[in-house]
Amino acid sequence: MTETRSDLAVIADIAANIFAVFLLMLIILLDLSRGSLRPAEGGPVPAIDVTRDLHAIERPPVPAGELVEMLRTRNRGETAVIDLFDSRIEVRPAGAGPVTVLDARRDGERRMLDQFEAMVRGRTLGGSVHLFVFSNRWYAPVAERLLGAAVRIREMSVPIALRNPAVAPAGDAWSAAFLALVERSLDADPFRVALARLLAGSPRSAAELGRSFGAPRGGAPGGPPEAAEGVLDRIRRWLGLATAIIAITLGCGCIVVVERRYPRSIHLAARAASRRP
Repeated sequence: MTETRSDLAVIADIAANIFAVFLLMLIILLDLSRGSLRPAEGGPVPAIDVTRDLHAIERPPVPAGELVEMLRTRNRGETAVIDLFDSRIEVRPAGAGPVTVLDARRDGERRMLDQFEAMVRGRTLGGSVHLFVFSNRWYAPVAERLLGAAVRIREMSVPIALRNPAVAPAGDAWSAAFLALVERSLDADPFRVALARLLAGSPRSAAELGRSFGAPRGGAPGGPPEAAEGVLDRIRRWLGLATAIIAITLGCGCIVVVERRYPRSIHLAARAASRRP
């Protein structure tokens, strides 16, 4: 028993020392990552002016209902739509006109922004736009030109669930499931339900829900929303639930086995830890 207690005490001391070393290394790395906060020797502390050094735009948040309506009507042509991607700007003017693609890789950054400014000055976009932001790269110059022309902006950052991860940079396009859902031209209630399913990470269910819950305007209504959930989705949900139950059961079983097989060792280790200064 004395030998077992001695071994446990040695292991506990080694573990405590290793933990202390790693904690010290973490503190040092965090301090180095912050960089030097001291000004240059004898120099003044640099001041940051928000209006001069940062592009800050104050705008009230858009209510959730209006965001859903922006997504539902983006192809209707009722309001001009601008999609800001990493390397391009796509503009759909009001009135369901053709989409204009301004590509920085094809035309160059300066020419792309000049073309966009010409569209704004020519009042092609009308008095208001819906701005969908995939990348902030062109947000500042686009917002400046729109505000300078007194164009009212309603904007939203596109959620990851509505993006296409196969497009580089990752997510720099609308997902096929969302585009298919918008093409259905659903009414507000079925679209809201289908969009919620899509945001929950089930594009297959969202597409099926769009087909079964409602038809395009002018068509016959579809079946009930329960028919939208496919067999694969039900299997995936039940497998996830079964995996969670099995993991919890195995964890509890491991604890019971360890406590029954090594009760004395656990007791001695607890006493050694409580006695250590």
